[in-house]
Amino acid sequence: MEINNKDIWRGNKKYCIICEEELEGSGIDIMGYFICEECVKEINSISVNDNKYDLLKNKINETITKRILKIEEKE
Repeated sequence: MEINNKDIWRGNKKYCIICEEELEGSGIDIMGYFICEECVKEINSISVNDNKYDLLKNKINETITKRILKIEEKE
């Protein structure tokens, strides 16, 4: 699934780009995309050998990397 800002913002609510749950507590904002605190903890502790590592990497790649590339194209 490709995630974009319309998926992250639904009304006044923010959603995590990793777990897609509503962001209710703290988290991080990267270029307008949000990752909840629980997912940040998981990212920081997951082994690169874990099967879920690729899932996390791909979700981040599908969202944030595309935005970075668009910014570079404009420059």
